Amino acid sequence: MQRERVNAILSAAPDGAQGQTRALVIIEGGRIVHDSLQARGRATDIVDEYRARGEDFQLFADRPEYDEASLIDLSELAAHAGKASLTRAIARHPAQRVLAWAALTAVALYGAHHRMVVMPHQRAQEARKKAEQDRTPLYLRALGEAMGNAGWSAPSLAQQIRW
Repeated sequence: MQRERVNAILSAAPDGAQGQTRALVIIEGGRIVHDSLQARGRATDIVDEYRARGEDFQLFADRPEYDEASLIDLSELAAHAGKASLTRAIARHPAQRVLAWAALTAVALYGAHHRMVVMPHQRAQEARKKAEQDRTPLYLRALGEAMGNAGWSAPSLAQQIRW
């Protein structure tokens, strides 16, 4: 049988389960598409959903819960497990850690640069624009010039008063 055409469902009660939990593994097209622990009723619903698709799923169970299921003994199945069937963590290339560290460092440096350089520069530009638009200094300068021409000075006032 070609791997691309393998469709199988395995439903089994894990060790220590009280009879209401099922380990459910569904293989579709040679790939595992579902692998979880489910309550017995939910596991039955999931199996029925996959079988209703019309595709040919071989069903394996450790208990006679399903029609047309092949009964299996999990201990016998486990006895056939070997190095080829064991799953291992996917090996990661050391460069992945270096690249991840470099990416995090770049993001942190960008944030620091933005906060410490860009934002103060933007604030300074806004303050400059606000100062350019402020008419108060022009008004105060004109008022100071006008005050020099307005009214009497103290010496001229003294000349006006006769004793």
